[in-house]
Amino acid sequence: MDNDKLYEVTCSICGRKYMSKRNRSGHCENCRKTASERANESKKANYDRIMVYVEKGKRSYIKSMADFAGMSVNEYINAALDKQLSKTFKAFRKASSPKGNKGGFFFFIDKFDENGKPDFNSVFIPDQDETDDNGDDD
Repeated sequence: MDNDKLYEVTCSICGRKYMSKRNRSGHCENCRKTASERANESKKANYDRIMVYVEKGKRSYIKSMADFAGMSVNEYINAALDKQLSKTFKAFRKASSPKGNKGGFFFFIDKFDENGKPDFNSVFIPDQDETDDNGDDD
């Protein structure tokens, strides 16, 4: 078999034809990326990044607790944030929506325009029970 022979194959991503030493479809030079490059692009497209600074030694403590809970550090911190955000949101609703009210609007900054000015959005919060699914007030 001649190792110098080139085949015209089609990129499985973009459909362009390119020359390859292997007679099978793959990715052209423009579409070829490492797994970490694809993962980074996906993270950039689907997640916001927040850097958190903790006191020396606290990182290993958080890692230990995450391991004990069977989670990654990221999953553990996100779970803790979700719980705290839920508690704060309930307190906000309780303070801003007296009993008998049919709910209210909660304003938040969703994004900024090209001049750096906030773009305010609002969400209608219907009046609901102040308890969790399990009946606790936390």
